Amino acid sequence: MKIVYLDQNKWINIARIYYGRDSSPDSQRALSHIRDKIEQGVAIFPLSSVHYIETAKNNNHEQRRRLGTVMWELSGGYTMASSYHLICYELETALAQRFQNISPRALNLISTGYAHTFGKGDPYRLPEEFRSNFPVEVVKAREGVGQRMLEKAFITGEGPGGIRMPPFGSTQYNERFKQHLETLHARVSHLPPEQWDDELRAMALVDIEEPLNNVLELHGLSLQRDLMPLGKETVIAIVEDLPSRKVEVQLHRQILKNPQLRPRINDLEDWSGLGPASAYCDVVVCEKHFANLLLRDGFSPKAQILTNIKQLVQIL
Repeated sequence: MKIVYLDQNKWINIARIYYGRDSSPDSQRALSHIRDKIEQGVAIFPLSSVHYIETAKNNNHEQRRRLGTVMWELSGGYTMASSYHLICYELETALAQRFQNISPRALNLISTGYAHTFGKGDPYRLPEEFRSNFPVEVVKAREGVGQRMLEKAFITGEGPGGIRMPPFGSTQYNERFKQHLETLHARVSHLPPEQWDDELRAMALVDIEEPLNNVLELHGLSLQRDLMPLGKETVIAIVEDLPSRKVEVQLHRQILKNPQLRPRINDLEDWSGLGPASAYCDVVVCEKHFANLLLRDGFSPKAQILTNIKQLVQIL
């Protein structure tokens, strides 16, 4: 089974086909092909936390509901692991090659539900008075129905009885990340070019400070006592062993090498969603801008990178 990750804009493209706004034969054939492969178990189209956030930013409730309905139907409720859990898994796997006492915990890359992709959240539970007065099988069935309703509402923005969830309007993190990219060249370009990658790797490591410290503490290790004494080359090798960080370094490398590239306000979502997906999924369908950044200089991520959903007809 192939794991196919779609950029948010590609989900929007599919929604246009789904609702007949794009009725071209090639587009309709692509949607039919996708549905067939999902039904046959050949491919799954999981959602990430970025999909939920981007969909929730739409102030037009009807557009959000319609798009979310398509995403809910075609994803089947499958979701990607949270970025935190991905990074913890990468760190444990890399550190296990250097420290014998570390046994990496298994990574549950694909599961179901928003709690899986956000890394937190409790399952729906009926009130205790109901749970204690009905057979266990009845309680489980009712809670299952309730959970499915919540799951669908979380992506569509609409719950039972037409209850509407408010849109998510914050852009402060987007602005901060855009500024980070805009100032990257000024902060790094004073170094000799042969040192640029080292600086980018250091940034990639600082960016995961919380999961790194948590993983080290869990396994009785310390950054200063155990990791840093391994030396610069070993630390660099550890960063290179982290698939999502390798993608992060590649993307930063292209921004640094090409100062004429203008960062965009939605780069945070693109990098946060498409970056890990490129490192773990089988296929990623994204915009040409991101594909060009990712594939420059011969960089080869795990995923096959496409820029048009119609290409899925040939590879699925």
